[in-house]
Amino acid sequence: MKKIKVHHLFWLTALFYIILSCAWYNNDDVIDINVRDTYFVISNFHLGIFFTQTFFILGFIYWLSFKSNLKLINALTKTHTIVTIGSVFAYFIGSYVYDSIYSNEFPLFDNQSKFNVYTLILIVLSGLAQFVFIINIVISSINRSKKFK
Repeated sequence: MKKIKVHHLFWLTALFYIILSCAWYNNDDVIDINVRDTYFVISNFHLGIFFTQTFFILGFIYWLSFKSNLKLINALTKTHTIVTIGSVFAYFIGSYVYDSIYSNEFPLFDNQSKFNVYTLILIVLSGLAQFVFIINIVISSINRSKKFK
């Protein structure tokens, strides 16, 4: 039985996101971000397309490192993969739980702020995981170049 590679996990997550994006295409759900006097309104469809591309590119970088025999640090690869893909599922599970708890006909601003904090924590964790990914690539490249000298 073949082992599932890291790039396969990222490509499966990208496929998951593109399916969700198509499901959101006709839906009017949006994410609105208030920064002082400006509102940034982003459609869930466009957000899904952005994350699909992001996960596909991450999978492609892992595939390139696999094909070029670049030995990545296993612990950093696992940390990056678990946090990045885990934040996707944590967002959807948290969104479902939030909607089931605070489902009113007239939503209050205070209720939404709790979910915004949850989303912000997931974004920060996912951003830190991308730094772990970059550090993993850099350290592995340096180790590879030292090996060839």
